[in-house]
Amino acid sequence: MMLIMQAILIGLAIFDAWTKKLPVALLLLLSIGGIWKFSLLAWQLQLFSLFFAVLIGAGGAWFQKKQQLGGGDVWLLTILALFWPPEIFWRSLCNGVILLGLAAVGIWMLNKDSDGKIPFVPFILLGYWLAICGD
Repeated sequence: MMLIMQAILIGLAIFDAWTKKLPVALLLLLSIGGIWKFSLLAWQLQLFSLFFAVLIGAGGAWFQKKQQLGGGDVWLLTILALFWPPEIFWRSLCNGVILLGLAAVGIWMLNKDSDGKIPFVPFILLGYWLAICGD
């Protein structure tokens, strides 16, 4: 299941890098896997994961309202909050944000006329790989 999830994330990262949009079909595939994994958890973990996902979705919606995150990014983060253990999720997100910040500085230094839009999913994926390789 993890290989399928990673393959979908790689597809999302490539698509996001090219178009700065996320295809709903791939998000649906990922959410089906998240729901399946969610159904295997004990009810206490289900409750915690659901609360965690709602919290991430609400925070993401706030960033989307400020036009700092796209809607697809918010959906993806909410799905991943259900899919990944919380410690992996937070490490992946923190790593991704740090890498995104470094890339933003590099892009700004090289091309000060850019529109400022940087795809987020490739950095989430890289942050995830860093998080799991660190264990």
